[in-house]
Amino acid sequence: MLGVVGGIVGVIIGLLLGLLLGSVLASLLHVSTREGAAGYFMVAVALIVTVVVAPLTIIFTLYWRGVRKAWLSPGLIIVCVSILGIAATGLGAWYMTAPHPECERANTAPGI
Repeated sequence: MLGVVGGIVGVIIGLLLGLLLGSVLASLLHVSTREGAAGYFMVAVALIVTVVVAPLTIIFTLYWRGVRKAWLSPGLIIVCVSILGIAATGLGAWYMTAPHPECERANTAPGI
């Protein structure tokens, strides 16, 4: 459970650091602001940084809790799958509560 919390904290830290780094790099590299190019660049850098930082924080959290050697890799996989499951559940709950005008016309449930 603490590994999941560490992973969520890692995602937050990775996104914030990535956005900050992307902003600095966009200004240093003179990325055009036309049509949001600098914003897309910042988001791309943030996602790349998050993909690196989140697993590192999960491994650090598991190692800090005493998980060693052969159990570290399965623990990382279990935590990552758990975080993806939590995110999928949240997305599904949002989708279920979102208005669906096409369904109101036909009076049917949305297709998946």
